[in-house]
Amino acid sequence: MIQPSRLAANPFSTCWIRPDRQAYRFTRPGQLGQLVEHLVRAGGGQVVGPHGAGKSTLLFTLQEELVGRGYQVIRIQLHAGQRSLATRRESQPPAAGSWLIIDGFEQLAAWRRWKLAWQCRRSRIHLLVSSHRCHRFPFTWQMSPRPEVACELVDQLQQGSGTVVSSQDVKRLFREHDGNMRELLFACYDLFEIRTRRQSARPG
Repeated sequence: MIQPSRLAANPFSTCWIRPDRQAYRFTRPGQLGQLVEHLVRAGGGQVVGPHGAGKSTLLFTLQEELVGRGYQVIRIQLHAGQRSLATRRESQPPAAGSWLIIDGFEQLAAWRRWKLAWQCRRSRIHLLVSSHRCHRFPFTWQMSPRPEVACELVDQLQQGSGTVVSSQDVKRLFREHDGNMRELLFACYDLFEIRTRRQSARPG
């Protein structure tokens, strides 16, 4: 069993790699602002990509940017098998011009997706969703994980801990997990534990 002290020391612990703890990494400066401008002009959009591509991380980053620009934002996380939105008891309904972010849009039944999109258009609410496949939206951001980004993220997480997981390790894990960043980071956790335990077990 991993002791609590060791768990806290591992830079790949869940508390550090949650989507709301890491800013999404764009390929060039200013790309976040450009993406938000595209979404605002289109009145909403979708973030599309495979499992572990960083969709939730991007939605959190976009949410922070939208709030910083003065928009009201409501975010809903849907889980596997959740075919409808849970009843929400808001003090006030979303105002026109606000943003509704749905993470896991494909979980909804097809007719519920259509109804939600129609209601948002009717109420002039911007709808931003994440999904594994494309739906009918005015703007689409297609995600494609890259090993270079994975290496940068792992290096950042290890700052102050030493380079226990190397860039070669990351590239190998990236291939083994087909670019799934979530599974890659879980594998980095295990690798970090194994190597630090071996180091601590060596005679001084």
